[in-house]
Amino acid sequence: MDILFATLSATVFGLVSAIDKRLISKTVPNFNCFCCAVGISLTIFAIGTFFLMDIGFSLNQHRFIAIVSGCCWGATLGIQFYGYKIEEASRVSAIVHTFPVFVTIIAIPFLGESLTTIQFIAMGIVVIGAYVISINDLSITTIFKVNKALPILVLASFFMALAHITGKWALESESVESVYVFRNLGMAFVLFAFCKPKTPIELFQSLNNKLAWTLLLLSEFILAPVAVILQVLATNMGAITIISTVTASRPVFVFAFVTLFSLPFVRLLDEKLDAKTLAVKSSSIAAITVGIAVLSI
Repeated sequence: MDILFATLSATVFGLVSAIDKRLISKTVPNFNCFCCAVGISLTIFAIGTFFLMDIGFSLNQHRFIAIVSGCCWGATLGIQFYGYKIEEASRVSAIVHTFPVFVTIIAIPFLGESLTTIQFIAMGIVVIGAYVISINDLSITTIFKVNKALPILVLASFFMALAHITGKWALESESVESVYVFRNLGMAFVLFAFCKPKTPIELFQSLNNKLAWTLLLLSEFILAPVAVILQVLATNMGAITIISTVTASRPVFVFAFVTLFSLPFVRLLDEKLDAKTLAVKSSSIAAITVGIAVLSI
């Protein structure tokens, strides 16, 4: 069940990412507004779950760790949302979801683990795949030109690794419901930090049509909470290395959904669909996914 929940979470999150890209690039005026919208959603669900499940007000060590996990998730999302503003969603998602590389690196000094030769090679494949997909127009002349978004997306990947590790730690002594509440609060806190005093007003002014409201409610108030709950359940039930590997398959689903949304008869997004771009993206995502799978063996 843990792998099933993780796979379902990755699938739903893939759809969420595609809708988020649409909202950030074509609906809300800036990524700060979107951070505000997501923060509001997280706070509402945290408060609702808190009282519905009678979580209690005491703050112990593992609840604090859950908040730290949420803060790491919030930093990841904030950077990722900014990435959606300046880069294609399929590229952003692929780079951010190289986080199992950081999970492995962190595990070496803190857990006393060591890497085999095959795992070192797998790590190299993941890094190469992430670098290649970051190049907008791959050619001999552009291959050594670093995308300006790459460093911040790698930072987001690092924060995601910390979020997974601390989230698993929190679940050792806290219930799924408790971790969900306190992690949500940590995420909301960081996302609200990206906002300005006038951001809430700008947000509601930008949601001036039925499609915008429908997409926002579907993405952040229905699909995202479902995906988060599935992810927390999977993390609680399974080994962190396996769950992080399955979670890292999310770029495959993001790629599928953004490609669908960019088709001429849909036109919710406008990512490039030429043969060369699709070949580079699909091969890079495949390299990242396979590399992460080998890395976690």
